[in-house]
Amino acid sequence: MDEQLLTAPECMDRLQVSRTTFYDLVKNGTLPLPIKLGRCARWRPSEVEAALEATRSPKPQPRIRTRRRAA
Repeated sequence: MDEQLLTAPECMDRLQVSRTTFYDLVKNGTLPLPIKLGRCARWRPSEVEAALEATRSPKPQPRIRTRRRAA
């Protein structure tokens, strides 16, 4: 389980979000808190992906319209 940790810019590139949005997602708990290595912050790719999967909503099912029968 030798997973290479990601920097904030690498996460932002993967997620295609701005710096402000990225840190807002961390702050509100959508993304995990970083692993602190001294002054450096790093994220596990698997945790970032899992957080995104948890927030993705399932595709809406198409509504099937039926005609009402006359009584």
